[in-house]
Amino acid sequence: MILQQISPTKIAAIEVERLPCFSNTDFELQYFDERTVGFFNSISQQVLKDASLRQIPAFVALAYWLRKSNIETLRKTSSEKIDNNQRIIRQPLGVVFHVCPSNVDTIFLYSLAISLLAGNKNVLRVSNRMESPALDALFAIINRTIGTEQFSMLHAYICVVAYGHDADINGYMSAHADARIMWGGDKTVQLFRALPAAPRCRDIAFPDRLSFGLLKAENILSLDESELIELCRLLYNDCYIFDQLGCSSPQVLFFVGNENDCSKAQHLIYSGLHQWAKEKYVTDLAALASLKLNQLTNDAMDEKIIDSLRDTNLLVFAQLKEIPIEPLHSCGGGYFYIKNIDHIKELSPFINKKIQTAAYYGFSEEELISLAKMAAGKGLDRIVPVGQALAFNNYWDGYHLLDQLTHLQYLWV
Repeated sequence: MILQQISPTKIAAIEVERLPCFSNTDFELQYFDERTVGFFNSISQQVLKDASLRQIPAFVALAYWLRKSNIETLRKTSSEKIDNNQRIIRQPLGVVFHVCPSNVDTIFLYSLAISLLAGNKNVLRVSNRMESPALDALFAIINRTIGTEQFSMLHAYICVVAYGHDADINGYMSAHADARIMWGGDKTVQLFRALPAAPRCRDIAFPDRLSFGLLKAENILSLDESELIELCRLLYNDCYIFDQLGCSSPQVLFFVGNENDCSKAQHLIYSGLHQWAKEKYVTDLAALASLKLNQLTNDAMDEKIIDSLRDTNLLVFAQLKEIPIEPLHSCGGGYFYIKNIDHIKELSPFINKKIQTAAYYGFSEEELISLAKMAAGKGLDRIVPVGQALAFNNYWDGYHLLDQLTHLQYLWV
């Protein structure tokens, strides 16, 4: 079984059994090992010094997240006393197999960071479609850093590979992994869950998800020009950085308030967001025009929408006929479903297990807590301010990732 190794060194063809994470059985790194923290801090510094990578918002966000100061916020004590004689020691879980998505090209490093901080060895399968000068530069930084004497021990801990749809290789990875992190949607999760895994293997699954925006109309109308520009900038960052294809990027925008206020707020947000897209969004406009026209046509024929707002193909607001009870995924690239509602409680039929993130603006803590309570047992994993929809952290899709990837060792002395 042959595959391509991308990191810690590039090897065009290597047998899966020879991957360092499987052939080396020693676990030298401990929970939040200083060498691990130093490694990610070094990656952060090098990305921020790279003139080309510094121009890409997703890479800048990654670099800031990997800084030592941020990583230290994730740390829990490695030994926790239960009483005078009993304690819990946090140990590595073992080998973690990451099935990485192709729609968000930096997620593999976030996934790796959480697992490596727990002391685990990692094999990451990335898509053959993940090819770009920026990714090449990022892997060059990673490999160069692992190649230094200071971080040479990471050769057995970081193994990034690429291969096609090979059931034998997938089966080998699953059988030898102590945890599987499955990004990429329903089909990916179902494919790997059908494979036999080790009896104690932990599965962390990230299936298809839908996210939405929640905007209070009267608060938007009270903004001055600079405040409105800033709100639209934050919304732009939530949606356009990954072409609106990230699971946490809003697909639906709910405007909350009376009909008149909501209509005015819609036009203000449309105008401000459209301006940011004109200034910042780089895309294939011809392909985008075709995608959005087809989406708009299909939505109209299916009677999902009753109207639309579209000045250019950079941004479409498609007015929903009613609050959806099934997940709605747009074509991305700035195609939003919008709906005016009087009150948050109207979202109750919309909330289900497919709903991941609500990015809000203008709501009180009491209102947000009522939203959280309304979603109990039904769905909704994250409630965050507009501008933070893509902000990765240790709590994702309802998982405490660091705890999931840590072996809790019980000691009674």
